[in-house]
Amino acid sequence: MAGAYATCANGGYRIDGAVFGNQPRAITQSDDASGKAAYANAPVRTRVLTSDQAYLLTQLLQGVVTSGTGTAAALPNQQVAGKTGTTENYVDAWFVGYTPKLVTAVWVGDPKALRPMLPEDHGHPVPGGQA
Repeated sequence: MAGAYATCANGGYRIDGAVFGNQPRAITQSDDASGKAAYANAPVRTRVLTSDQAYLLTQLLQGVVTSGTGTAAALPNQQVAGKTGTTENYVDAWFVGYTPKLVTAVWVGDPKALRPMLPEDHGHPVPGGQA
C-alpha cells in the first residue's frame, strides 16, 4: 500500500528498483570516495498516473486528514494526505498516508485471531482513524 500511495506523492510516478522491479524491497545508498551517491539498485521511474490525477487524488486524501477520519495524522506545518480503514467487525484497522517526502502504512490488529478491537474503558469498537 505504501508503494501505491507513494505514486501520488511522487506526482504520478511509480518508483521501482532496477533489480527487483515492482516488488517489495529496500533501496540502499552508498557514497563513493568523492562523496557522490552510488546506488546499487538504481531507481526506475514509470509514469502510471498523470500529474493531474496524482494532484486530484492528493487533494481528496488531504481532506481525510484535515477534516475526515484521519485527523489524528495531521502534522504541524505539513501537507498530509492519507486514508484510514477498518475491516468488518473492527478486527483490523489501518492508515496509509504521505507527505511530499515520506510515505507510511500502519496496520493494527491481532495476527493470530479475528478478534474485534474494543477499548477497555468504553467497550466501543475501534475504527481505523482512532487506532
